[in-house]
Amino acid sequence: MAEHKVDTCRSCDAPIIWAQTVRGRSQPIDAAPDPAGTLRLEARPGRPPLASVVSPRLRFGLKLRLPHHATCPDRQAWKRSRRA
Repeated sequence: MAEHKVDTCRSCDAPIIWAQTVRGRSQPIDAAPDPAGTLRLEARPGRPPLASVVSPRLRFGLKLRLPHHATCPDRQAWKRSRRA
């Protein structure tokens, strides 16, 4: 976990890493790797790490993480309403 800056979720106090998706959006990622993880974090000096989804057939043996919205007990409070 030392290779990325670890922050804390404002609602559940879990350790998270703020990353940037391949589409340029900020996303909180669980700091600890998880066996069910789908995201790889790529370090980028001076910038947030890049979070990218790893194909299921390539996941074996990698330390992948989950998006924090999948594990946060308070995730409903952070959902944005989608407008049509």
